Amino acid sequence: MTTLDTGRWAQTWGAKPALVGVPDATCWTFTELDERVRTWVRRLVALGLKRGDRLLWLARNRLDFFAVLMACRRQGWIMVPLNWREVIDTQLEQSRLTEPAAILAERDFQSVATSLHRLLGCALGWLDEELPETDLPEADPAGDDDPWYLLFTSGTTGTPKAVIYTATMAIANARNANAALDLSPDDVTASVLPHYHTAGINLFALPALMHGASVRVYRQFQPDQLMTDLMARRLTKALLVPTQYRRLAETEAFRHADDLSYCASCLASGGAPMDDSLLGVWADRGVVIRNGCGMTETGPTLFFQSEAEARQFPGGVGRAMPMTECKLVGPHGESVEPGQVGEVWVRGPAITPGYWRNAEANGTAFLDGWYRCGDLAHQNRDGHTWIVDRVTDMFICGGENVFPSEIEQCLLHHRAVQEVAVTGEYDRTWGETATAFVVLKPGHWATEDELQRFCKQRLATYKVPRRLVFLDELPRTPTGKVRRVAVRKWVRRSERE
Repeated sequence: MTTLDTGRWAQTWGAKPALVGVPDATCWTFTELDERVRTWVRRLVALGLKRGDRLLWLARNRLDFFAVLMACRRQGWIMVPLNWREVIDTQLEQSRLTEPAAILAERDFQSVATSLHRLLGCALGWLDEELPETDLPEADPAGDDDPWYLLFTSGTTGTPKAVIYTATMAIANARNANAALDLSPDDVTASVLPHYHTAGINLFALPALMHGASVRVYRQFQPDQLMTDLMARRLTKALLVPTQYRRLAETEAFRHADDLSYCASCLASGGAPMDDSLLGVWADRGVVIRNGCGMTETGPTLFFQSEAEARQFPGGVGRAMPMTECKLVGPHGESVEPGQVGEVWVRGPAITPGYWRNAEANGTAFLDGWYRCGDLAHQNRDGHTWIVDRVTDMFICGGENVFPSEIEQCLLHHRAVQEVAVTGEYDRTWGETATAFVVLKPGHWATEDELQRFCKQRLATYKVPRRLVFLDELPRTPTGKVRRVAVRKWVRRSERE
């Protein structure tokens, strides 16, 4: 069933668990979820919301998120989850862009919520307190192609933009997810990533609910808790980001486990590239992690590996999902041949119709119905895809194109390197040369000279980093992507000094 009507869900799956909170073990059946949606409709009408109004959401992961999301779908409101990790200036900038009529917030964020309430002049309701209710109005959903909720991009390369999500996108993404995972009412998936990111909603919580599966909603990522749930077979399918897989691999339960092949029918990775060494750590315990690739603008499920493809092509991201058409495009707009690198262009019902009130970004990102992803990739003749880098990350050294991901993968094979990010730095002679930001493994040591010699044995000379900077950690988004804009700012600042 690919409907967004919680009443239909309740009729079909009734007393079956829909949402389970972790760690508090609160459980809502599909019938209770539908009742909760109706409760929130009555509350939000009493708060003053009218069709088309925007509703800010400021809270950590909780079951009510999905009830409010579906209430917005029922009544034609537009939900706007805010990143509670962001600074108040960014939250205010994003809020002003969306012009909210009301805010729903947890008391944990009282200071921010009351400031936004005062500065924006909108209504404010607290999630953990009783709110006034009205009579239940008739359902008045927006059109399937009208905005349902807005998600801000992760901002790895600049100012975040508000991506429009529609019902059409949700249904197409659910079909893509089902093609990748074969979802059924017997499945239990995890909502671990924050709900202000598409992965927390759409990989694969909302598609799971649309197929009658249960969702364990984790208040926050706790490696020991999640590892316990995996080993106890409380999850059948889950998508995590590489940093989370790394944290799980550091738990005592993982270190003492010889065979984890039983722990889930599918463990998948997305959000950022997963290096070979980390894949190997899990493979040693019988777990083949299936890579996928997508972005906020693509629904997000874009590419996904089958288990056979994950075994055959461990560095790939699979093939395009059935609801999404993909092509690789050269610098002059031409389609490239198999094996050649091109920019990923996509179109289809799972792709966003655009950015909220951002004509400039829409004009740049969309061309003749295609969305330009900004990822560079190559494919084999069967359509299996390898992501090479971001268009904006590539730099030119002495007339040669340099892809930071190639240098990063090289350095990750060094015994002492845990994480690395590479960017181009201005050079008077060569144009740009590579600078590597390196995080060493605990208890390991390496020098700049040692790592440069390591690279010289494996890379062309112009790709070897001219400078290495050692850090305690890399700046990352909650989905595990390196904040490239922060890295580049550091480089530009050092160039001026």
